[in-house]
Amino acid sequence: MNNISINNREELLSVFKEIAQDFNGVAKKIDVHEKTIKDALEKVKLSVLKDPLETSYLPKEHPFRLTANEMYIEVKEQLLDWIKTIETYDKGTNFKKEFGDSLLIFVYGKVKAGKSSLGNYLAYGNPDPTPKDIAQEKIKIPSLEYFWRDGTGKNEQMSKEKMATQQCFGVGHLETTSSIQGFKIPGLTWIDSPGLGSMNKENGALATEYITNADLVVFTTQSTSPGRKSDLDGIKDLLTKNKPLAVLITKCDEYFEDEINNEIIQSFRMKSKKDQDDQKNYVNDELLKLPVELQKNLLNKQVFPLSVRYACKYNDSHGWGESGLDVFSKKIGAIAKADSIKIKQNTPLNNLKSFCKLFVVKSNDLKIKTNDLQNSLQEGRERLKKLQANSQLLIKTSVRRQIEDLAEHCISNKDNQAFIQGCRFIQSEQLTKASEIILQEMGNIFQSIQRQTEQLDNLDDLPGFEDKHQRRSYKKSSNRGLFSSLRRGLGDIVSGIGLETIGGWIKPDFKSNSGSVSIKVGDNSQDIARLAYEKIVTQSELHIKQWCESLDQQCFESIAVWIESVSDVLEVLNAVLNNQVINIDQEINK
Repeated sequence: MNNISINNREELLSVFKEIAQDFNGVAKKIDVHEKTIKDALEKVKLSVLKDPLETSYLPKEHPFRLTANEMYIEVKEQLLDWIKTIETYDKGTNFKKEFGDSLLIFVYGKVKAGKSSLGNYLAYGNPDPTPKDIAQEKIKIPSLEYFWRDGTGKNEQMSKEKMATQQCFGVGHLETTSSIQGFKIPGLTWIDSPGLGSMNKENGALATEYITNADLVVFTTQSTSPGRKSDLDGIKDLLTKNKPLAVLITKCDEYFEDEINNEIIQSFRMKSKKDQDDQKNYVNDELLKLPVELQKNLLNKQVFPLSVRYACKYNDSHGWGESGLDVFSKKIGAIAKADSIKIKQNTPLNNLKSFCKLFVVKSNDLKIKTNDLQNSLQEGRERLKKLQANSQLLIKTSVRRQIEDLAEHCISNKDNQAFIQGCRFIQSEQLTKASEIILQEMGNIFQSIQRQTEQLDNLDDLPGFEDKHQRRSYKKSSNRGLFSSLRRGLGDIVSGIGLETIGGWIKPDFKSNSGSVSIKVGDNSQDIARLAYEKIVTQSELHIKQWCESLDQQCFESIAVWIESVSDVLEVLNAVLNNQVINIDQEINK
């Protein structure tokens, strides 16, 4: 197939016309892959856009809210980058589908590298066609149409309407292409792009944006200074896009002075074969320095020197051959006949595969952000737990002595009600102090939670104050003996205490020579104080626990739910993307 003969421009266009009908049978399996991936991406988008702080009652100045808000802004910025990438992919995919019935060739190169001239020549046989050239060619190829799709608004101010009238690429000394424009004939769509390394950075960015849509890329470097470092950098970048790429050295011609009939005239010719070979070999040698995995995408691993200006001036088979267009056209024609359908199938698959790999990286970056937010959330929740523990400890260490003093005061009158009221006051006072610790951290939302918390009170079931008595046995021999016996029985309790006092403690039955007496040995004030302390501490700890659980729910839970939701959809997305890469590789390698 490489021995295909193409002797002029018309024969090259005929090759594309012959294969045009074959493109109609290209399967569009790409749609199924795209839908699966975009469904997963949409779920991530919907999860991320639910502001986790919208329903949180955390104060605006709370450290975690400030941190979480900064992180969420970063996550949203990443999502906007996702959306922009998806929009770019969609725009390119829609553009490609529009021209799915032809081989899509994109021409790249530096400003004034002959891109527009090459396209005009292929369409009209003239690098700078006149209205007459355009009209004549339209008669031969009625479907020939120039179009405009996207622009930066720089330089030429091209528009769809202007291109419909102009019907050719603008050619001039200044940068004239600042948009994605092209022409279409049966079997071929030729795209003229803004110059790489453009004086307008917007133009260069627009050219790069559309590279993913190409079935074949043509890079032009002009003969006046071929293979400049900036050219080689541009070629290297294009080769990383995994596209078949042809490198052309354009304008391989020169003017020279000649004497005819004693008159000096300026003539036009191709550069010598030696000069062409030297330039071609130099560029080839530089390309061979590129990584081997990139070189595989170089078309025939060779450089094509040519001159459309020469082919136009000498419009015959000899001029076509001398211009260098015959070698380049044979290679393009061979690709069109042998590989165009496979290229057409694989280009969108490779594009989608690159898209999947890109979003694996992007989703991992987003997962890092959500993990950072998860760590920050954990710190915020731990901080709240520490507040809870500190508040509970304050209650424990503050109320014991107060309750004991209160019990000692109330025992003399056995004033149970006064003790209970006093305990309530102590509890309320200490809860207020404990709450101030939380209030300082959590702000006004805590006051609302305090009002909503059930006021627990279990002090009414405290037993009343009462004396403690013990019964002692005695044996009467005489009153003196009786009290001696009691003294021995009571030990140090009655030692040194007068009989009148003892009489108030005991009620002996002197009618019997023996028996027992009930003796007051103290009271239950310490027991009541201990029981009240335990109830107040337990009750207060429960209050504080309820407060902090409500704070956690109202301040942190929405963020936790958001993180879990985003993490889940990212995990699903990664699985989908990796699975699609495997499936796409299988289709490409069939």
